[in-house]
Amino acid sequence: RKSLAVMLAKPEKIARTYVSLQLLGYASLIAAVVLKVVKPFALLPIIALPLMLAAYKGTLNFEEPKKFEKYMGYNVLFFFTFAILLSAGIALSAIL
Repeated sequence: RKSLAVMLAKPEKIARTYVSLQLLGYASLIAAVVLKVVKPFALLPIIALPLMLAAYKGTLNFEEPKKFEKYMGYNVLFFFTFAILLSAGIALSAIL
């Protein structure tokens, strides 16, 4: 059971890693738009950024299970929202 969270061990490190990986995803998306690989419609997932920040806040409550569950719900919602908005943005880029 050597998951990344277990290896990092501290909630602050887990939270920083979570945000870093998410921001890396956003940075690659922005780079793709700047390099004109995709059209600006692909930036629709930026709308999901508040959900990602809410999930980040929740990782700091790692030791309080009830609060942690609530924020991990935000994490799941963030990933679904991100995926749907990215798909819609890419589809719009192809259509328009």
